Amino acid sequence: MLKHFCLFLILLLLYVQYLVWFGESGYFAQELLNQDSKRVEDKLIVMKEKNRILSNQIRELKLNPKSIESEARLKLGMIKPGEKFYVFKDET
Repeated sequence: MLKHFCLFLILLLLYVQYLVWFGESGYFAQELLNQDSKRVEDKLIVMKEKNRILSNQIRELKLNPKSIESEARLKLGMIKPGEKFYVFKDET
């Protein structure tokens, strides 16, 4: 009887140890969650910086109508009527 009880306690201890290390909320599962959380936080920092830059650009476009033309010229290649557009090829 005592042998069975000791065997039961040993098996129970092994099962609990398994759950602590490999279970659904065990050590290794928590480490994976921590790594995922760190990755998400890093992406969030990058996205916040991009949002800050875009907000500044929107504010500038709202406050300064000339900036709209500047952006159109820079990004869309807008040319005013009567203007000549030259492209210089770099030989290097």
